[in-house]
Amino acid sequence: MEPAQTPKNIAMQRRLNIFKGFMMYNNVQHIMNCIDKQLSLDDTPLEIAGDDEFYTHIILEGDTLPGLSIKYKVSISEIKEVNRLYSDRIHERTALRIPRKHTPTFSENEAQGLEQLLKNRLINRFRRKTGIKSNAEALYYLENTNMDIDAAFNLWADDSAWEKTAPAFNSCIPCHEELALFEKPSR
Repeated sequence: MEPAQTPKNIAMQRRLNIFKGFMMYNNVQHIMNCIDKQLSLDDTPLEIAGDDEFYTHIILEGDTLPGLSIKYKVSISEIKEVNRLYSDRIHERTALRIPRKHTPTFSENEAQGLEQLLKNRLINRFRRKTGIKSNAEALYYLENTNMDIDAAFNLWADDSAWEKTAPAFNSCIPCHEELALFEKPSR
């Protein structure tokens, strides 16, 4: 049985649709797990399956090496060494590997920042897949499908197919009269 279409459920599904394409990142997996189990992000330590020795962290706008060092309780030099960084400039990358020595928590604010970042990446992904030039048009299709990229692509494909077979638009106003409607009145 499908859950009721309440505003809360629709918003939750939207969030899940944004995150689902980025499950290779540990912070996304953690947020999805907390959403699924209805756990507080602020109080739930990051858990990942397997015995991988590294976390994969998506770099957010406010992230810094010292901040990540404190959050994950590893030294800055360890993060730099693992990622072959020769400076403190981390925003040239999309993600960093962090040695797994501690189980950090993520705040709801961090989750919201991550959601906005991934929404922008989803828009760019959709634009590349469809050849759409503007963010606004890509966002139109994604918003109309609650950010489900597969459903948005199907909607776009249907629209594209219709445009190829639709009859030419014929205005009921002759062309020269149409243009006159948009001219500035002379003084």
